[in-house]
Amino acid sequence: MVEAATPCASSVIVSDIMHRNSAQLKVIEVSHNIVRNTKETIWLLLSKPVVDVNIFVDIGNRMLPVERLKIYDKLVIFSLPNLVIPEKIDKTSSAGDCFKIFLRSDAQQLELPVQLHVSDTSNISDTAEIVDKEALITSLFEFAAEGEPLALVKPLIPLLGTSDNDGCNALHVAARNKQNFALKTMLSVLCECSSEAERQEILNAPNSRGQTALHCAVRAGDPDCVHYLISAGAKRNVVDNNLDTVAHYLGEAYNDAIYKEILETSSSEEVESGSDIVRENILAKKNTSGYTPAHIAVKKLKLSLLEALIEAGAPVDIPDNNGETPLLTALYMDDIDTVSLLTQHNCNVNVMSNNGDTPLKVACRKKNLVMIGRLLDAGSTTDSLGTGDERPVEADDEDVQRILNGERIEASNMYAENGLEEEQGNNELQSEESVSTAASTDVATSYRLRKLKDDVSCLDYLTRLRLSKILDVEDKWTVLADHLGCGHMVEFIRVCLDDSSSPTMMLLDQYEQVPNANLSTVTQSLEDMGETLGVRLIQAGNEQQ
Repeated sequence: MVEAATPCASSVIVSDIMHRNSAQLKVIEVSHNIVRNTKETIWLLLSKPVVDVNIFVDIGNRMLPVERLKIYDKLVIFSLPNLVIPEKIDKTSSAGDCFKIFLRSDAQQLELPVQLHVSDTSNISDTAEIVDKEALITSLFEFAAEGEPLALVKPLIPLLGTSDNDGCNALHVAARNKQNFALKTMLSVLCECSSEAERQEILNAPNSRGQTALHCAVRAGDPDCVHYLISAGAKRNVVDNNLDTVAHYLGEAYNDAIYKEILETSSSEEVESGSDIVRENILAKKNTSGYTPAHIAVKKLKLSLLEALIEAGAPVDIPDNNGETPLLTALYMDDIDTVSLLTQHNCNVNVMSNNGDTPLKVACRKKNLVMIGRLLDAGSTTDSLGTGDERPVEADDEDVQRILNGERIEASNMYAENGLEEEQGNNELQSEESVSTAASTDVATSYRLRKLKDDVSCLDYLTRLRLSKILDVEDKWTVLADHLGCGHMVEFIRVCLDDSSSPTMMLLDQYEQVPNANLSTVTQSLEDMGETLGVRLIQAGNEQQ
């Protein structure tokens, strides 16, 4: 018999038999796979709508119901309860506990793909000394006499590993808030006054999301914080709850100095494997979606990051959960530059995904003649197109057949041909009565149009809306504001924001009022940020006008 304990410690019968992995109800997606904070909010997407469900945490001797359970059709949201963990009989056992979570709906009960990890840190006094008044006074007078801030921090060393409600210690907080001086001071004291084991434990401690201080520093975009943490010995192979390493986080970074800090040192780190210590390539690690750092760079359209990853030893042929390598991902995105870079570094050009797609199939389906030619030159075989129903119908297109039979076309030539066709179309609209006058008028008009299109006011609403979808995330619009010399507008925009407005749209509106607000400046700024997709959106919107 399994009992469920309410917050009032009463017990009720939950179930006599556990029915797991029912075919009728499945978990399609979950917000977390590993949870370390007992107050964390979790959501589940189920395979069918539910009306009444119960969710419990199995702590061994009883089942604890979750809190704040809400149901929206197929979506279930809940918060984990505070756990009262029974005392261990074996005192030598691990200081951490792993608990399973179960969902019950009608007669079905299944184990959720979520694990709750709880560290036994309830008795902080066992691991951290209480800072006494005398030590604080001594450090205060030492600071007053010598002006050395390290003196103020030394008495607080036992508390550096203490975490807040989000599982963050002082190093997390400093890194997250870009306080590189505070971080450097704490790390200096930590390295000077603690053992190697203590230092590593605090340096690489995960918060409730599994992030170390180094994860926070990379995401915050502070190269100094990243440098100080790596110099102090922070490990780069630690994964968060989504199995992302700091190398995966580089997809959100916009600073080449951070790339260098993470990638210019060895791409492998020592890890314990049973009783042995082996070295693993941190750039080969996959997250919960099966993405390696190379996949992330391709998806974020960061060509320079991908090149840096390859130079640092990142493998380029590891498939994700769908069997797609970075090459296939780039082909799906029609990214010729990335495809060229990957083929130049001897990636597998005949790989097959789980759904049977090969690079040549994808390129033919998209009728991208440039990519078809480059794949064939890199070693793709026509056998990879398949036969019968597997063979894409586009492979029999006349233009595609010419490329398959040996003809080649370069991207520059293709663009030149398109430009020539447009020019011929424009010439047909000119009056045949005054060719010379029309020619001189066209030159002047062309100049005015180029000048007009370079004005931010010519950026259409749809393009602005698409840009906001990219730049509103992770406050990227603030980075753009700095690049445009409009950093002083950030606070004003934040004050004016409401739930229905976009900060990116507001920034562009404000920048439009600046004298000489050129679209080319916005494009160059996005390029400097690594937002290639944003550059393409502006170019596409400008060409349509």
